[in-house]
Amino acid sequence: MGYGYHTDMKMTFEIATPVALRFKAAVPSGKRSGLVTDLLAQRLSIEEATLEAACRKANKLEKVNREMKDWERLNEADDSAW
Repeated sequence: MGYGYHTDMKMTFEIATPVALRFKAAVPSGKRSGLVTDLLAQRLSIEEATLEAACRKANKLEKVNREMKDWERLNEADDSAW
């Protein structure tokens, strides 16, 4: 399917009937898995980019950075106890 995957995984989804009927009418049965894979890959790229941007934004917040440093100090204290 073009993504370098060596195996396929069967999955079951519920899709609204009107969308499912349009899908079945518009996409030949031999092309459906490929189309769904392509669409999911595109959407996942968008979702991942959005999440990464949110993480970068959060990491720039001073309060978050202070809290992260506090947690790191706790981890360092735990590590030295061993």
